[in-house]
Amino acid sequence: MINGIKNLFSYLFDSKDYSTFSGVVDIIVVRQPDDSLKSMPFHIRFGTLKVLDNQNINIQITVNDKKIEDVFMLMLPEGACYFPELNAKNEIQKKLRPSSAILKKFNLKNGYNKIQFIAESDLQGKQLIEGKIYLYNYDTKLVISDVDGTVTKSDVKGHISTIIGKEWTHDDIAELYTNIQKNGYKMVYLSSRPLYFYNYTQGYLKGIIQNGFTMPDGPILLSPDQIISSLNREVVYKKADEFKGALLKDLRRVFPEEVNPIFAGFGNRDTDATACLYAGVIIDNIFIINEQSQVEILGKQEKSSYKKINEKIQELFPRLPKKKEEKQQNKQLPK
Repeated sequence: MINGIKNLFSYLFDSKDYSTFSGVVDIIVVRQPDDSLKSMPFHIRFGTLKVLDNQNINIQITVNDKKIEDVFMLMLPEGACYFPELNAKNEIQKKLRPSSAILKKFNLKNGYNKIQFIAESDLQGKQLIEGKIYLYNYDTKLVISDVDGTVTKSDVKGHISTIIGKEWTHDDIAELYTNIQKNGYKMVYLSSRPLYFYNYTQGYLKGIIQNGFTMPDGPILLSPDQIISSLNREVVYKKADEFKGALLKDLRRVFPEEVNPIFAGFGNRDTDATACLYAGVIIDNIFIINEQSQVEILGKQEKSSYKKINEKIQELFPRLPKKKEEKQQNKQLPK
């Protein structure tokens, strides 16, 4: 217990991202039928301790370790970043979504790409935030998984248990998610945690090993809000469906209007089910788990488990046809 408390305080006060309130949300970019590109918002924040003098600093961007020329972001006083864009009146607009022309300069490869945002000043030198950016085709099928209470066994304990060194993960989830991805679906991890928890959340998912299986790679979508409002919404006010529903609707808007990219959703609350329904997921493909690792398949009013779902993987998650431009790999989280 004492070591656990030490780990918690070490994370809160020693973690560069948390103590400086810096972080990022992974980015999904979708190639449209006309070959243009659309993205979800770029949520990046440099904490005030990470960049003390944030006025007139251009945020440089690298993708897969290559600097993107003629593309930069600017920083607001609170540390949030945006793309400056001139409108028809020659006024600067603050954009969180770059144009297709800018996205094409990133030269993204299909799937995972490393992206870095670099702020450099005379006072503090180079400060860097690293995230992931994913390129998917417009006909990609996604499976959404909540983290706290769905990967972990509890919302509240899920926020802190792994920090203090306690295993609190549902059994058999790594094998199930690996097999879902092997059948051609892309995993997306969703949480109301604030973006300052990005590195911790990524590290937690990467560290899960069950019977030789690890969690498959996928974007981690967190809340751009402050930590207190994120925890209040998830734990106190029970309004996570408002955030998650809006986020999933936003994800759908990156795809063509006639396409519903979200095939299935895993959660642990009625609010997660509501968010999935709001985003157009059919009720038969919504899976809700409780702290005892019992899973309800909503549309079928059927009790199950991650292990039993995995035994019926071909029925519940039929194998998708392979695409010519993709080589099917059993990718794990980037090292």
